[in-house]
Amino acid sequence: LTNAESPKEKGVIWCGTDDGNVQITRDGGKTWTNVNKNITGLPAFSWIGKIHASEHNGGTALVIADNHRSDDFKPYVFLTTDYGKTWSKITNGLQPDDYVKVARQDPHNPNMIYVGMECGLYASWDMGKNFVRINNNLPPVSVTDLRIHPREHDLIVATHGRGIWIADDIRSLQDWNNTTGKDVHVFDVRPVTQWKMYSQLEDLGERVYAAKNPQPGAYLNYYLQSDSTKVVKVDITNSKNEKIRSITDSAAKAGLNRLVWDLRHEAPTRLDRPIPGGFGGGGNAGPSVSPGMYTAT
Repeated sequence: LTNAESPKEKGVIWCGTDDGNVQITRDGGKTWTNVNKNITGLPAFSWIGKIHASEHNGGTALVIADNHRSDDFKPYVFLTTDYGKTWSKITNGLQPDDYVKVARQDPHNPNMIYVGMECGLYASWDMGKNFVRINNNLPPVSVTDLRIHPREHDLIVATHGRGIWIADDIRSLQDWNNTTGKDVHVFDVRPVTQWKMYSQLEDLGERVYAAKNPQPGAYLNYYLQSDSTKVVKVDITNSKNEKIRSITDSAAKAGLNRLVWDLRHEAPTRLDRPIPGGFGGGGNAGPSVSPGMYTAT
């Protein structure tokens, strides 16, 4: 039914079946070992829906069992770090009457695990000991698969009936443990691509496809412990330490916040009166910056 080849160790392949078997080979398929007897709490003859082979350790894998076809709607997620010799059931914090569809380990943070269920999305920052629901604006829909983009750090969520959902740049989630005990924490900023529209004539996609594109610009993610900070001010400086832009976020709140710099200089000063015979109110945005290194403070 499902298989996963280790990206970390050559020859390690996992295989799960629809009648409860979990097999592993460490020699590229020449010999196989059934390890389902080692998985305490695995229902007999349950459907092994997904296996995730770790990008960090050849002996680490996540196995999920879907037993709702036997009127058992409890969540089943199991973790091994020793090639299936021993297993831990990791379901603390998951909805107790909802079954699991997929589990993935973060390719950048080995302690972070994501779980997609029939009615939502969860994350753990302590290798599955505790899970927290992270649906936010994702509807309570069946999450059938998850991937974390290795370069962009986007969380890509496949659903049943609600399309593909993407959480852009989840470095803040991956780095969340570094907020412990801090009043304010600023997360790393990913390299930004400055897009240039060549022609609007070919821009048919956005007219026929209604989903939102990622907001263009630099994502400045930060954490606040409380709502006491009412306004957050960010200064952008260039490589010569010259200030080129100031941005104010008056909607800052406790928890995770995102401010987007549109890669433009400060806007020109507005006239306090209209220009006689002018052509309207254009020119209110500053010019785009040149590619290079910039600092947000």
